[in-house]
Amino acid sequence: MEEKNLPKDTRLLNQWKNGQISLYTRYSKTWTKSNTRLNDLNELVNYLKSFGQVFLVRLPIDKKLFEIENRYWPNFNEDILKITNKESIKYLNFCKEKNFFKTYDGIHIDKFSGVEFTRILSDSIQHHLHK
Repeated sequence: MEEKNLPKDTRLLNQWKNGQISLYTRYSKTWTKSNTRLNDLNELVNYLKSFGQVFLVRLPIDKKLFEIENRYWPNFNEDILKITNKESIKYLNFCKEKNFFKTYDGIHIDKFSGVEFTRILSDSIQHHLHK
């Protein structure tokens, strides 16, 4: 889904992005890891498997948000891998310390990077389907 009301001015867009990162930083100080959400995710994966092959995808985000997430939930990947291993599904992790995809708010990929990311995601799924 393309965001159509983004500011055109780079300075204004960067201010908005920094505001979003600041908000995320504040919220992350009060969040706690939810085992209920992990259990619900596992149930959802199990349900979706009855309709076909399931992939869990961690989308790329801004480096600052990645660092916040790692402080908030340092074992995120291990927790997701427990589910994917238990359910025999693939986990495609595109969230790396160095993100090559431009975001407009730190989380959502902009429309130009989205085209490239969609190609890479599709290729990755295709690769795993034919393994």
